[in-house]
Amino acid sequence: MTAEGKLVKCSPSENPDLFYQIPWSHGTLGFLVVAELKIVSVKKYVRLHYQPVYALDGLVSVFEQACRDTENNDFVEGLVFGRDQAVIMVGSFADAVGSDGFLNAIGQWYKPWFYKHAQTYLEHGKEGVEYLPVRDYYHRHTRSYFWAMEEIIPFGNHPIFRALLGWALPPRIELLKYTETQTTQRLREKFHVSRTCSCRSGI
Repeated sequence: MTAEGKLVKCSPSENPDLFYQIPWSHGTLGFLVVAELKIVSVKKYVRLHYQPVYALDGLVSVFEQACRDTENNDFVEGLVFGRDQAVIMVGSFADAVGSDGFLNAIGQWYKPWFYKHAQTYLEHGKEGVEYLPVRDYYHRHTRSYFWAMEEIIPFGNHPIFRALLGWALPPRIELLKYTETQTTQRLREKFHVSRTCSCRSGI
């Protein structure tokens, strides 16, 4: 529904310009009143291929190529660790663990946070294939609140902490707010928020 009250149907073939502008438009183009969704069967595992890249142009080209290959790729994700450093991850559903990789139950409480695990492929400079249980894949960023938990508990990804208290992550937001002092609130607002914004704007 456009601003002038006109009902417009959009698809890749019908009003394609409007169709592709709707994501991230935040209502500026109008209201989305009806959506047709394609349901995809979920399998037991996600085969995940990690590819480190060390140049901005390479990051863009690898990510774009993976996104365009909709026949083979069910998931595409890029974690950027610096202006010229990133790990591109391409996933596809799988019924069983293949011989080209190994099973990694990344959701277990003693495992490293997912983005830290992905960073090891960047540090070692090699590609790799893993099979993640589908539930673990969908919750891969839950325990660490993406990268926010490192700001809240700086030692939270340490092996000793994971072994003893890893089961307690992620903590409830209400608990964190309840135990927050004025000092920690000022520190969070000064460093955490500004650092996140600058990182995103740089990307």
